Amino acid sequence: MRMTVLGEGRIRTPYLDDVSHYRKLLSRYAKLDLIEARDADALARRLPKDAFVCLLEIGGKAYDS
Repeated sequence: MRMTVLGEGRIRTPYLDDVSHYRKLLSRYAKLDLIEARDADALARRLPKDAFVCLLEIGGKAYDS
């Protein structure tokens, strides 16, 4: 399985440590590509046509599993 994480802007601390941690955990199950783009338009151009998209937002609603 291949996973691509697209992010707007650069990933900085403290999130950089979290990304490294999850990349290590997921490496057993999937290849993880991390792409950083300057703005939303650049992100949209990097999305593969057949991608499953899941959006995470700071002010978004949390769901239980």
